[in-house]
Amino acid sequence: MNIRATILFLASLPAAAGAAELSSAEAAALEERFFAAQRKTRTLEASFNQTIAAPGLSAPVVSRGVLTYRAPDDLRISYTEPAGEWMQLDAANFTTLRGGRAAVVRAADHPSARALGALRDILRGHRPPGEMQTTVTRHADHYIVVLTPSADGGFQPERIENTIDAATLQLRSLSLTLPRGTVMRFDFSSIRRNRPLPADAFALP
Repeated sequence: MNIRATILFLASLPAAAGAAELSSAEAAALEERFFAAQRKTRTLEASFNQTIAAPGLSAPVVSRGVLTYRAPDDLRISYTEPAGEWMQLDAANFTTLRGGRAAVVRAADHPSARALGALRDILRGHRPPGEMQTTVTRHADHYIVVLTPSADGGFQPERIENTIDAATLQLRSLSLTLPRGTVMRFDFSSIRRNRPLPADAFALP
């Protein structure tokens, strides 16, 4: 089945009662459609719940806030819980403000920026760097796309799981398994795509 035929086939798939794994050709076609849709995103705002589970934590830590993205480089996570904290990634820097302390500025490729970097790659419509194994399962109204590196090592996530709306191809959630067992998950809602952003959306204090 060629790519065009596969895309038409995927578009005609009925909602499945249970999970069904897509073939490699179907998965590749869905990936291309998803990343092509993401590449058309110029701005994005969304509310999110963030859940972090890590060795040493007695229970997952849940935070809430607003994500703001402007293609291709600017990504800001502004927390409402805990209020006043934020993280921002741009072409050169990764800047964080936490716990009432002064903002900390690191290089954009610093290991502490890898979670935001992976999220920005997805929003840009880029596959994560390196060779990845991909599996895709179709559910009633969404797809789950799991990416795992073909080789170990480096600072890249060990597993990336995307939940994608079947009708709109919007990203519903992103789960990152980082080296040493930390899992960070973002669940998105109230997504506003390609709308004007305030002029100071990425201004730093």
